[in-house]
Amino acid sequence: KGTFYVWAPVPEGMDCVQFVARVLEEAHVAVTPGTAFGAEDEVKRFFRISFTLNSKRLEEAMERIGKLKF
Repeated sequence: KGTFYVWAPVPEGMDCVQFVARVLEEAHVAVTPGTAFGAEDEVKRFFRISFTLNSKRLEEAMERIGKLKF
């Protein structure tokens, strides 16, 4: 089996560590901060999410994240 990932930007004014912590705490969705994949300043503006879950679970996760106010 293969895995697909999305490398997505975090909201303006946040770094990826802040974003990932808030998503986990408030939406109960685990995503990975960009800093897990490099030390460059550029990666601080991104997070990664995996598409290995079934589509229903993935849709639920995206809805939870979408309800957060940044």
